[in-house]
Amino acid sequence: MESIVLSSNARDYGNAISLYASETGKSFAEALAREAPDFRTELYKQFRGLRHKSGSIMGAAKARGYRVARTHNTFLVPTASGLSQRAINRAKEILCGEKSDLFRWAGGRLVPVRFSGRARNSVLQGGRSGLRFAGSALRAYQLSPETLDRVSQTARYKSYGVRRLNLRALATYFELAYRQRGAQGGTMGVQWLFSSWKKGNAKQRAQLVQRSASGLPIGTVDFEFDLKGNLATVVFTGFVPGSGEQARGHDVLGKVFAVRIPALMRAIEMSHQKSLQRSRLV
Repeated sequence: MESIVLSSNARDYGNAISLYASETGKSFAEALAREAPDFRTELYKQFRGLRHKSGSIMGAAKARGYRVARTHNTFLVPTASGLSQRAINRAKEILCGEKSDLFRWAGGRLVPVRFSGRARNSVLQGGRSGLRFAGSALRAYQLSPETLDRVSQTARYKSYGVRRLNLRALATYFELAYRQRGAQGGTMGVQWLFSSWKKGNAKQRAQLVQRSASGLPIGTVDFEFDLKGNLATVVFTGFVPGSGEQARGHDVLGKVFAVRIPALMRAIEMSHQKSLQRSRLV
């Protein structure tokens, strides 16, 4: 399991937390624990801001003739024949053991073509929700060649622009769809949108951990301290490929600190104002 470690000198940030702690009567550990949710949210926002524009991945794939391949096989994205195993499995599920099937575009996405067993085997208009049809809907292979030829001459069938796709072609579609969804959803950011906060041990260390649905760690942030107990370094470990390159190229960490340090200063000012108001009430 390979990780991408991004280190950043965090002394200015640590000094801001220390000042916040002293001005609000909290210990450094309490102040850091209070700051952690806002820090992780800002980290997520900065990475999410790097996401691709809608349709850009599909558009780029179309320009290169839909040639796709993955160069790495990671524990997050197991691959086979250059495509993610998830895309291949989904294509197999849709084809149900057949070598190919008929599909059309509807609502900006690919849906299978199904036929009615009652109305002279006409093409059904369903399939707009999760690629699902009624159990009575027929697949192309269930029609005789003569019936399929007759139906293919109807106006509705022709208007759909029906295409026959095999396993590889259908898996390629799902691969691109998953990549687009991941890019739009800010996958790199999600790996650091932590659901748990773990405090330090004897090594003076605190850690944020994000886990996948299966429980595997997919991103961590370690707050490391010097011998005097001051925050010295923040180490980011991400498992999504390309995280390190994107973080360095867009100065993500610098932007996070640039937002959080002033926020801490504003929190100190608000604390002073509240203290002043309370003193006037006494």
